[in-house]
Amino acid sequence: LDAATRSGDIEAARLSRGVVAATVSGDLTITDVEGGRVEAKSMSGDVRVERAGTQAPLDIVMESVSGDVRLTCASGNAVLKAVSGNAVAERVTASTLHSQAVSGDIRVSLVGAFSGTMTATTVSGDVSVSVPEGSNLRFALVTQSGDLDVSLAATDETRSECLRTGTLGTGAGTVTVHTLSGDVHLGGRAPDA
Repeated sequence: LDAATRSGDIEAARLSRGVVAATVSGDLTITDVEGGRVEAKSMSGDVRVERAGTQAPLDIVMESVSGDVRLTCASGNAVLKAVSGNAVAERVTASTLHSQAVSGDIRVSLVGAFSGTMTATTVSGDVSVSVPEGSNLRFALVTQSGDLDVSLAATDETRSECLRTGTLGTGAGTVTVHTLSGDVHLGGRAPDA
């Protein structure tokens, strides 16, 4: 499905071959996507994708210049970008996950042991990453002005005022977080009930 509008919201559901959707001024809501690729972009509006790639992983790209980006219950490789807004990924299984915000927070909550590649970068905002028990990764958390917090049992840890590194499990994957002005938290995720 290809959909575009200059002024107005776009809603798409139950898609079996992916979607490319864009709006200049409006919200995008895409739900229940299997197959193909998901690309959702808005200049001024929120972008939401829910239940994507639950049967087989998808490539997912989400962008908003002025609005929040939220990915929920998805599997695959994801890129989330928000210039003035938050980037949120909840209940996501990812091989790769890249999230960027200029002025906004980033929150990531993964399901399934993680051993892929994740980057989270924001200029002015906090970053919170939750990974499930059994994840295998090396992490590097960087802030110029903020607190660094790790609430997981890590090995090979190094700590300074602006940098914290360490390893969880075998260290097969990587989590890299950069914020210029904001706090960074890396913690565990409770199992789904």
